[in-house]
Amino acid sequence: MQSIWTPILIDLQYRPDRLRTAIGSSAAQLVNEYGWIWLWRDGRPAKLTVNNYRYYLGADATAQQRRRLQAYWLQCQTEWLRSERSLAGVLAFCYLTNNYGFTGDWFVGDIADLQPGPTLKWFSNCFAPAAVFIDLVDERYTKYVKPHRPGEELTFNLVGVNDYSRDVKGQVVLRLIDARGKEASRQQREVVIAAYDKLYVPTAMVLPAEAGGYLLLAEFTPQIETSPSTVISRRYIRIGKSDEYGFYDYEPEPLED
Repeated sequence: MQSIWTPILIDLQYRPDRLRTAIGSSAAQLVNEYGWIWLWRDGRPAKLTVNNYRYYLGADATAQQRRRLQAYWLQCQTEWLRSERSLAGVLAFCYLTNNYGFTGDWFVGDIADLQPGPTLKWFSNCFAPAAVFIDLVDERYTKYVKPHRPGEELTFNLVGVNDYSRDVKGQVVLRLIDARGKEASRQQREVVIAAYDKLYVPTAMVLPAEAGGYLLLAEFTPQIETSPSTVISRRYIRIGKSDEYGFYDYEPEPLED
């Protein structure tokens, strides 16, 4: 079993030494711990993650801001690990803890009346057996990425994964949402992901002329009777020069059982 830590929100092709070691092992490998972005149930950083949140959000961040970062971070890193098909399993550490310690879990509130936090809702998307992920580096929290030029063509891959023993066909709707929640671009296509496999889908999109922060959504609806819900992947991007980039915070509904 491997514990894997990585800098925030890299592209899906990133392969640090520890992951390369796991991939090259002759034994089945389980990733049992990753992310390192824990919160206590009241929204404060756990003892191991104070500096993480201070670096990305500042010392005065609200509980809501931290929970949004945590959910996005864990979603992106889960997609990264699930796109490596040689891993036997990916486990999000940990489901429930004693709270107020070195780590945390994915709930909000007191132990007697727990509510699922944003991270747990997004887990239902990135852990879906058949899913399509966006292969781009985050541009909202990652500090070193330069913004795209307005009107340029953005090229990237969509990466489909399939844990089923049969091929999965479905429609992918790719939407670009501006900071006001208005749709700036839309395209769609059909994909077929082979059983137990991975699919690369080269994609191109002409970016808007208006500078600002944008949310890119890939909404995949698999044609599976037992799992008809839409599976969502997302990445934030920046376009043009701006003193401050605003972003639309999309909140998903949990997938149906």
